[in-house]
Amino acid sequence: MARILLVIPGINRGSDKFALRLAKELSEKYGYSFVIIGRWFSNDNKGYLYKLYDVNGNVIYGWYSDEKEDFLEFIERSGPYDLVHTHTATVALDGDLDAILNRIGKKPVIFTPHGSFVVRAFDREFLPFREEFYKNPKETLDTLIRKGARPGGYEEGGKNIEKILKDWWNKEDNRELLDAYTLEDSEFKYPWQKWWLLGFFKDLEERAMESSDIVVHVSNWINGMFNSIYGDKHRKKSLVIRDGIHYTEMLKDPKKYRIIREVAEFYKKIYGNSNRKWYIFIGAWEPEKGIYDLIKAYKIVKSKRKDVGLIIIGGTNNKRIKKYIEREGHKLKDVHLYSPLYKNSLNDLYLAGLLLALKELGIGVYVHPAWVEDFGLAPLEAAYMGLPVIAYNLGGPQEILVKNGLAVGVKPHSISDLSERMIEVVDNVRAYMNDKNRHIIERYFSFERVIKEYHRLYSSLIK
Repeated sequence: MARILLVIPGINRGSDKFALRLAKELSEKYGYSFVIIGRWFSNDNKGYLYKLYDVNGNVIYGWYSDEKEDFLEFIERSGPYDLVHTHTATVALDGDLDAILNRIGKKPVIFTPHGSFVVRAFDREFLPFREEFYKNPKETLDTLIRKGARPGGYEEGGKNIEKILKDWWNKEDNRELLDAYTLEDSEFKYPWQKWWLLGFFKDLEERAMESSDIVVHVSNWINGMFNSIYGDKHRKKSLVIRDGIHYTEMLKDPKKYRIIREVAEFYKKIYGNSNRKWYIFIGAWEPEKGIYDLIKAYKIVKSKRKDVGLIIIGGTNNKRIKKYIEREGHKLKDVHLYSPLYKNSLNDLYLAGLLLALKELGIGVYVHPAWVEDFGLAPLEAAYMGLPVIAYNLGGPQEILVKNGLAVGVKPHSISDLSERMIEVVDNVRAYMNDKNRHIIERYFSFERVIKEYHRLYSSLIK
């Protein structure tokens, strides 16, 4: 039985859930044994830097930042390992990945980054440089780092970068975003104070790649972005295994399918009696995931169509964004929020049931105006359940959804175009449903395919 040391992001989002689901399926289908570690950027709210998990995501144990030696001894004691698979670059912080490999011996290392810290930075703190970056990724990044966008680079030009950022963020048109990105309990309270993170992120990703034998990406788009930024040292070891949805397997399980049907009937009673059509969004409540664009577009739609509503599923640690969504939802009316924040979150079966109910009633449209998205799992799952999908025509959603006829593409960052498409599709929901969607997704984007491809990769690396 091959034994794998698996490192997952400690963020409780899609990437760690993917990693855990992958480990569980590989364990059950191919007999792999996993030691699963979660790694944070810094101590989490219980003071832990690392946590030990089982394949179901349950926390077994934790180590504080001053318990690094105990952690390394546990890793060594829990071996021997045949392979290391990390789904996060954070394991390279403070030389931890090298320290682990020194303890367990040189093993094949797979790095699945689920996107890029560097790319994401341009859709967060570095918004004024975003357009320039996407046109010339490496040149823009190298120029900013050369001018000081790195730790310790303040006197070498970072001060000027901070001024450019500060001026942009303080423009009247950007005040709403500034409020969202201002952190109350951080040493770096404002987004323009984080200019030095750009060089830090690049260095972190480079260290993780250099220690890895294979770098796996979830879409050709993000693979191309890494190639543009890191060149041949990435290109020579990169591989694309596109993500997949597990609904294809859930609906084949008689027990789970029965639960999904029961849940769907429950939601039909709620939404089928509302005399409304519903837009739905699933994801992190963050600007780069499109939450502001969604609400702005919905505001326009609501002024023209009173018989629509908005369902927002997800959550955030940002109190300002939470208050914004609650305030705007109260003013606009017919906004339903599902989140752990309100103790009414939906698990996978209930999500599937809700999507199925909205599809069968012919009253649901999934909207996903993310600024940066490496794959687009949530909208793909909505398409699989039969809902029309609207997405910005860029990044992963363009590659996975729009080009395969699984979504209506919208001009990126255009609120007017987004609102127009939302009205057009909601007025013709059944016309935008496509029975071919399910067949396309089962053929190219099932989680079963992902499991087989990772098993093939694991087998090729394990001697």
